[in-house]
Amino acid sequence: MMCVLCGRDIIRQMSLKKLLFGDMTTSIACCESCKDKFTPIETGQCGQCQYCDGESKTKVCIDCQYWQAQGMILEPHIALFKYDDTMSDFMSQYKFQGNQSLAAVFSEDIKNRLSELSYDMVIPMPLSKKRHLDRGFNQVALLLDEAKIDYQLILKKSKHHKKQSAKSRQDRLKTSMFFNISKKDTHSVDGKVIVLVDDVYTTGNTMMQAKRYLMDKKAKKVITFSLAR
Repeated sequence: MMCVLCGRDIIRQMSLKKLLFGDMTTSIACCESCKDKFTPIETGQCGQCQYCDGESKTKVCIDCQYWQAQGMILEPHIALFKYDDTMSDFMSQYKFQGNQSLAAVFSEDIKNRLSELSYDMVIPMPLSKKRHLDRGFNQVALLLDEAKIDYQLILKKSKHHKKQSAKSRQDRLKTSMFFNISKKDTHSVDGKVIVLVDDVYTTGNTMMQAKRYLMDKKAKKVITFSLAR
């Protein structure tokens, strides 16, 4: 099998325990050399926000202070990798250049981390109709597909916006997002613990507004989860 990042042959090393009892539903898509270039996030480190793990000189970063001021009850955000140059290059190829084969790179990481959580439902962050048409796929849903994670595509984005990556930090925080769920699907989130999944967490604007919307629809709890931070 060829690494989707560098094109070299992948030598898959597995323990006997995993070979006999492990979950083989997800596949290895990249070699160890390429995977090691990504930086896992370690929570609870000095200089990190206690909620989003972003760099901060205080326990609560400026962005999370903003959301607290907006009346949001914050809980620790779960992110797997740092959004550094390596991840930025990955996202450029995957999300913006449309290399969908890269969705499998983090399938095991996503599956393993979600298996540690207790929840009723996974909801991927939606795209506007225009963005979905332009891109041709929902990059978050595809990550979950490759990880063999069941999810519900019930959250819709009802207004198209300029790409978040093209905005300044202040503009991102000020952007109002518009979400909706059909009347039928509203009942499915009532009283449920939901994992809301996105590819990248930056200021938290998109996820926090979606979280607030789901809580307004009587979700019991919304856990925010992203591939990168």
